[in-house]
Amino acid sequence: MNRLRIAGVVQSEGLVQQVKAKNNIAARLVAFLLVALALNQVPGSGARAADPALPKLKTETQEAFDRYVKRVEARK
Repeated sequence: MNRLRIAGVVQSEGLVQQVKAKNNIAARLVAFLLVALALNQVPGSGARAADPALPKLKTETQEAFDRYVKRVEARK
């Protein structure tokens, strides 16, 4: 009977350690996510590159595109 009680105590202590470890992991994960979200909201100076400049279109290409836009708008 005594051995069963000792075995039960050892098992329950192991369970307590496992639960504490899982709570520790969950707490770390929550903290990591909060920090990641906070850092995502802070605009960094130079953190993002400027949009690349658009290429200069040939005159005939620009005119063709303008005609296309006018035709599509006329359909509306």
